[in-house]
Amino acid sequence: MGYLIEIISGIPLDQFLQTRIFSKLGMEDTGFFVPKEKWDRLMAIHTVDENKQLIKAPEMHQMFGRKKRKFFSGGGGLVSTLSDYLKFAVMLLNGGKVEDNRLIKEKTVQLMARDHVKSRDIPFMTEESVKKLGLPDHMEKLLIKSAAANGFGLGVQVKMEDGEIPAGIYGWGGFYSTNYWVDPKNNLVLVFLTQIPNIQYPVRNDLRVLTYKGLRS
Repeated sequence: MGYLIEIISGIPLDQFLQTRIFSKLGMEDTGFFVPKEKWDRLMAIHTVDENKQLIKAPEMHQMFGRKKRKFFSGGGGLVSTLSDYLKFAVMLLNGGKVEDNRLIKEKTVQLMARDHVKSRDIPFMTEESVKKLGLPDHMEKLLIKSAAANGFGLGVQVKMEDGEIPAGIYGWGGFYSTNYWVDPKNNLVLVFLTQIPNIQYPVRNDLRVLTYKGLRS
């Protein structure tokens, strides 16, 4: 999709995002590259050791966001802040606008947030395909459980069945356990940022369950 944007707009994806989204929402600290004068604001990336103790990741991992990219992915690689990310999530909750800034038509947001995979019987994740990934057991179980209850819209995962987490919420996460979701039914958005790989720290699912458990109590 990022490549299609470049073809249709005639400009690189990073410039398109900056002019059409980030600048209009006042997202001053979001992009594929962090200027050197802001490096002191970058959080260190962490991992866990064999004893499951939190440790700082090797220095090569700390370069994320510091090196300029030649390839701008439509599926990942942005660096942001909590306040910037919240502006983006609120824009989606408001049907594509923040105050007087409309970025997306409301019907387009509704189309984005609707499943286009499971409802068409398109297999996107099966127990067999998950097992081929070679993930730890706890992550394997989470992915299999997620595949049964979620579909995919345009750039977002969509909850399709009511349960501990209500149907209709949508959002996406990052490799370092970052996550956001939008819940139109409860007029709720959540942005959650960490610096720990999700494979080792499966907190995102727990966070959703605890959030809605709290709302029901």
